[in-house]
Amino acid sequence: MSRTAVYKWLIKYSDLYRSETRVIVEQKSMSKKNKELQYQIKKLEQALGQKQMRIDYLEKVVEFASERSGEDIEKKNKRLS
Repeated sequence: MSRTAVYKWLIKYSDLYRSETRVIVEQKSMSKKNKELQYQIKKLEQALGQKQMRIDYLEKVVEFASERSGEDIEKKNKRLS
């Protein structure tokens, strides 16, 4: 059933329908899909945050090790690659 058909039906047969009322017809699957996508976004944001924390931690470890050894470990590693 199309939206137009629903609106025409409401105008013709509904006692409660008023012209200033907005009726939105949405399939349940679209709503469910939106919820699933929002959940997936939330999980990806959490994973991204965890990865960023790990990167920050490892950068501090390299910085600390460089200070202790007196060498720039990051530059040294890049030359070996």
